[in-house]
Amino acid sequence: MQDYVNQALVIIAIAVVGMLTRIFLRTLSLLEVKWNEYIESKKALAKTTESLKQIEMVQKIASEVFSVVEKEFYNMPSSQKYNEAFSRLSKRAAGVGIPITPEQIKGAIEKAVLDYNAKTKTLEYKKTS
Repeated sequence: MQDYVNQALVIIAIAVVGMLTRIFLRTLSLLEVKWNEYIESKKALAKTTESLKQIEMVQKIASEVFSVVEKEFYNMPSSQKYNEAFSRLSKRAAGVGIPITPEQIKGAIEKAVLDYNAKTKTLEYKKTS
């Protein structure tokens, strides 16, 4: 009788250890999934941050390029100024390793023009006040 009880206890102990092992392994698996999700979110955040830095850099370059072109080509038509700014911005962005599309260049130049006009209008308004 004692042998049957001992065998039953061993079987129960093995079953409990097996269940605990399965629970432990499942928990590790879930932790691995969560860890991978966390790492991927950090990678995405880093990529987004890098993209924002590149956009800011392009805006600064566009503003500088626009100012230079505005001074150098003051009496030229807007289309020539735009073409020159487009060319210079494209070269400068490539020079610092920022990939940029023609649409992004156009948008950056337009923003630089709007910012310049907003500053100019504000200064003119303050002078007349």
